[in-house]
Amino acid sequence: MKTPPDPTAARAPSHSVLDEAILSIRKSDGQAARMSLPELLAAYERNEVDCLVALRPHQETMFHAFMVSLAFMALELAGQVDANAPAKNAQRWRELLRGLTPDLPGDEPWMLLVPDWSKPAFMQSPCPRADEAQYTGLSRSPQELDVLVTSKSHDSKPGKLGGLGAAHAELWFYALISLHGDAAVMGAGNYGSFRKNGGYAARSQFRLAFERGVGAEFARDLRTLMLRRDALLDEAAKTGVGRDITWRLLWLAPWAQDAAPLPLTAIHPLALEVARRVRLAVSAKVGDVIVAKTAGSKKSRVAGGDTLGIVSDPWVPVVRDSKGDKALNPQTETGGFTYRRLAPVLFDRDKFSLPLLAKPTGAEALRGGTMVASALGRGQGGTDGYLRREVHFPPTAMRRTADDAAMLALRSQSFMQAAADMQGKVLRPALIQFVDGSNDPKWDNPEFGRSVAPWVTAFDAVVDQFFFEELLDSVEQQQDDDAALLRWAGCLKGLAQTIFDRAADSLPTRDRSVELARARALGRLKGGIRKRFPALFPAPAPGSQDASGNDISNPMTEDIER
Repeated sequence: MKTPPDPTAARAPSHSVLDEAILSIRKSDGQAARMSLPELLAAYERNEVDCLVALRPHQETMFHAFMVSLAFMALELAGQVDANAPAKNAQRWRELLRGLTPDLPGDEPWMLLVPDWSKPAFMQSPCPRADEAQYTGLSRSPQELDVLVTSKSHDSKPGKLGGLGAAHAELWFYALISLHGDAAVMGAGNYGSFRKNGGYAARSQFRLAFERGVGAEFARDLRTLMLRRDALLDEAAKTGVGRDITWRLLWLAPWAQDAAPLPLTAIHPLALEVARRVRLAVSAKVGDVIVAKTAGSKKSRVAGGDTLGIVSDPWVPVVRDSKGDKALNPQTETGGFTYRRLAPVLFDRDKFSLPLLAKPTGAEALRGGTMVASALGRGQGGTDGYLRREVHFPPTAMRRTADDAAMLALRSQSFMQAAADMQGKVLRPALIQFVDGSNDPKWDNPEFGRSVAPWVTAFDAVVDQFFFEELLDSVEQQQDDDAALLRWAGCLKGLAQTIFDRAADSLPTRDRSVELARARALGRLKGGIRKRFPALFPAPAPGSQDASGNDISNPMTEDIER
């Protein structure tokens, strides 16, 4: 006779993100709390969250996109598309999220652990029972799913956290979101996100923020998407995305090893994707803790391979190219978000198109705000550093981004050219003059070039700290182009002098007299500045004399190349 189940027996843990407070939070008042996903959404709306304690910095980008996309689709499906009528309370958010999974009343899609793999689990696709044996990959910690690898794996070693039990279920929650939202190709059978322009590309995120805080920034993006919903869907339809929406949560679709990719036409523009076949389980072999089992697939989950990432992602800039547009792919080895890389993206509308959430609405264009740019650098076989940069736009500059970006583009180009001239045509020759030490330096000596290269690079790094502040403040002060460039040249002059002084205190010189070598080099620095930036040296009045009584009104009396 079959023994009836014991109603007092402990239930197997499911870690439902709808009902269980698995997320550790620090509230705006400094108090610690634990919340479920609906409670977190409600707290975001009220801007009561200071930070999510266990969310790692490089996961913040994808988690922001996850929260905004999830909230938008839940509200949209419920017909609640009024940007000024949010849910406000956890119970309503719980109902809205369940509205995304009406055919699964057991809430399996919101549970981290579902023993029956023929049913979906949170961000884990169902699979046929016959395919379960294919899940031979094993990750004993969340970091093995989502690893921020440095060049020698110093920062985050795979498996560093070891096995994690129920108390650390939230780490798996964040790892799954980060993995699927930003996955890159990792060998045969491990495909990446369809929102990128290549297998090893990074998925960038550009957005405007006005009131700061994770909740306020969530609310701003959600409200903007609601206000621009028709534009979002129309633009997506042009690329073939979401013309006949079937899927919003892609982990609801069964995924066999040889399954055909889901067509883009069936994917909501903000769909939460799954890029890999993965299931969480409790393993007795490693101490009754949660592990992730993984399997490869013969094809990607979404048929987006030929789109080059042009799928109407509201956070990803588009690179305009005569051969075809493509999603921006910032990489650490090409400079990341330095001013030279970032300024064209922000201002040059002929070469780049900002995404929907990086553009101010009508009311926002009259306010000061911050452009937040972030991405997890990618490479073959791993990650390559987390990129993040914030650029503050005063009100006038913000308005110019909306109605006169061409002016900003031209001014930023002139600022960059001035910086390049000061770096390569003024500072570098002065430093080589110092190292060589003679009256006739050997400019092409590679040893000299290598010696001064770190200081030339240091100059550009210092310029990077001031570039956007000076550029955008010149717009805010309504300076014309000549006045703005003169101000910038003065800033560059001071930076070049500072780097020169530091370099001269550190570099060797071939001259027997350091003082003489320094004097020659300083003369070349000042002469170079005078030659390249003459506006910094207004002509003296006729008949003007120096302290020795020499006529300084005649420029021919001064050797500007000293």
